[in-house]
Amino acid sequence: MDWLRYLRDAVGEEEYIEEIEVKVEYEDGTKKKWIFSKNQDPVLEDDDDEEDED
Repeated sequence: MDWLRYLRDAVGEEEYIEEIEVKVEYEDGTKKKWIFSKNQDPVLEDDDDEEDED
């Protein structure tokens, strides 16, 4: 997974990041969103009903 390596390299050991959201789209069109927050367990949200904010 080259994108995972890129993310690790881009973020590195940054201490000031509070939250990272990762949107995943599968070949079948299914979308999921992971939210990784400092000092909290990761949260997985179904992203099927949400509009893309980008």
